[in-house]
Amino acid sequence: MSGKSKLFDPAKISNKYSVLAAFLIAMEALLGGWLFLADTRQERIWTGVLMTLIFLAFLAAITYIAASDRAPAPAPGGDRGGRARGTE
Repeated sequence: MSGKSKLFDPAKISNKYSVLAAFLIAMEALLGGWLFLADTRQERIWTGVLMTLIFLAFLAAITYIAASDRAPAPAPGGDRGGRARGTE
């Protein structure tokens, strides 16, 4: 079987969104396993809190990156030949 299909190909992680998504999947999988194996109520609560905080941090990072990727809007009126107003 020479044409194996890979479930996960690390070579496809090429931009910042892919890196964040891979990190989120890995962390949520680990914490999900911990949540499944938790013995006490407190352990399940803390695991759920950590999972929620990591997910919210992920959303905040995506929002920040998307906002920083946008080009700044030009100033109203724009640049009119580089002369200051009132110096004509």
